[in-house]
Amino acid sequence: MRFRQATLALLIASPSAAQVQLVAQNVSGLRASRPFSTLPVQGSDTTAQRVYEEREVAKPAARVRGSKEPRYPRELRDKGITGRVIARFVIDTTGRMIASTFDTLPGTDKRFVAAVRDALLLTVFTPAELSNGRRVRQLMIRPFDFDIR
Repeated sequence: MRFRQATLALLIASPSAAQVQLVAQNVSGLRASRPFSTLPVQGSDTTAQRVYEEREVAKPAARVRGSKEPRYPRELRDKGITGRVIARFVIDTTGRMIASTFDTLPGTDKRFVAAVRDALLLTVFTPAELSNGRRVRQLMIRPFDFDIR
């Protein structure tokens, strides 16, 4: 499957459904072997397992300054290879990425993906909060560009 433009769509199931699915649409120059995988969630707002979108929280999760950024793989930098990783992951109530939720759009060098995953495992975020101050899990979608400057 070949995509043409650079857009992403987030499809959210109804509150009673049991999954959130992110689907890539029209992404320039990439060949998708599969869509983003689905992420299981609970249907009730009262459980600690509920995953919120950024638009649903009063204070979105944010990377803490000084947290680790992905390291450009040396062998790719030496060869002048650039790339982009679009990552999807969930930040828990302690400000850490839940490793099992990490997923990326196919089509970039796996060494870039590994660099992003390794960095996110060490990155600290401020957790998302609801208007009542309760910390909650939040779905994040973030691009990581590897450019030689």
